[in-house]
Amino acid sequence: MTLLADLAEAEAMAGQSAAQARGTVRLTCSYSMAEQKVAPAIASFVERHPAVKFELVVSDRIVDLVEEGFDLAIRVGALGSDRLVARRLGSMQLVLCAAPSYLERHPEPRIRRTSQDTTR
Repeated sequence: MTLLADLAEAEAMAGQSAAQARGTVRLTCSYSMAEQKVAPAIASFVERHPAVKFELVVSDRIVDLVEEGFDLAIRVGALGSDRLVARRLGSMQLVLCAAPSYLERHPEPRIRRTSQDTTR
């Protein structure tokens, strides 16, 4: 009977272990996104899932996720590749600001929309 009880306990422990998230996630995002959104989200996630580690690479350059071995990227704008899968996480409102002294010397800035302004 002890052997059966030990086996049942081992199976229960294995089931719990398998259900627990673990491992390392390689993630890249821009500087502004890392500071404002990603770092707080990672901290909250790791509190709930301490066996998950993040390797966060902060850069404003567009990286090749496959070539550089990233699991995820958080970016603003168009996807840029049909080899990747994207999910909209949210939206942002951009605000263009200029000092009055700049506007006295230059024409008022205009926003020019391109096909890259839309996301899939």
